[in-house]
Amino acid sequence: MGNGQIITGGITNPEECYVAPTIITDVKPDDPEMQEEIFGPILPVTTFIDFAEVFSIIGRHPKPLAAYIFTGSKELAREFLSVTQCGSAAVNDTVMQIASPYLPFGGIGTNGMGRYHGRKSFETFSNMRSVMEKSNLVDIPVRYPPYTSVKEKALKLLMR
Repeated sequence: MGNGQIITGGITNPEECYVAPTIITDVKPDDPEMQEEIFGPILPVTTFIDFAEVFSIIGRHPKPLAAYIFTGSKELAREFLSVTQCGSAAVNDTVMQIASPYLPFGGIGTNGMGRYHGRKSFETFSNMRSVMEKSNLVDIPVRYPPYTSVKEKALKLLMR
């Protein structure tokens, strides 16, 4: 780990393949937590003065598989989507764009292996980026743990 400070979580149990949801603050762009894609319940948090700094940090690294922005500003969301390059993106949500059978999923650059020949080659090398934008007006609690059999049934109905 770099110089960041664990605010919550940080507990691991390799025998059970368990990593507790972890938030790390005071993370710098060159810290190890910011050098690789994160596939676990780990959230490094860094501060910035303006979005030009954010776009600079994002631009110094390979294109991520996904990028997320949380904002009430449609203009900022549009700028974020136009300035960043990634396999898929979401505004005011995370991961849900992967659940949609109507949005293609995959990476670009070092994250982008895909189909080729004919039209599939054009599609692979054109990068149709998936973007999902969620309103901040309504949030469905069924999405969040703890998951019960009733929530599971509701989610299955919603995902059809």
